[in-house]
Amino acid sequence: MRTVDELAAELATRRARFVWPVLGVSLIVYTGALVALSYSEFVTATVVGNINVGYVIAVCLICATFFVALAYARWARRSFDPLAEQLRHALEREGSLAEPKEVAA
Repeated sequence: MRTVDELAAELATRRARFVWPVLGVSLIVYTGALVALSYSEFVTATVVGNINVGYVIAVCLICATFFVALAYARWARRSFDPLAEQLRHALEREGSLAEPKEVAA
């Protein structure tokens, strides 16, 4: 049986291993998009019909955000949630996770 401190430390480590790289890539992508959008000649270039590069960049950013959220949810379900459940059970065994008390208004 692992201790609560060991489980909490591993949970934080697992989360950091996913979140920090994704955050770094996201910052680079969003900064790149802002820089690209600052060049009006580039952004107004027509791709197809009335659709220009600016619209394409905007749609790509929205899709990227959606896919990052899906990836995080999948990763959390497979890697994070089982460990969080173990931590919750360990806290219940120790008695650290008591029922909340009602506060008088």
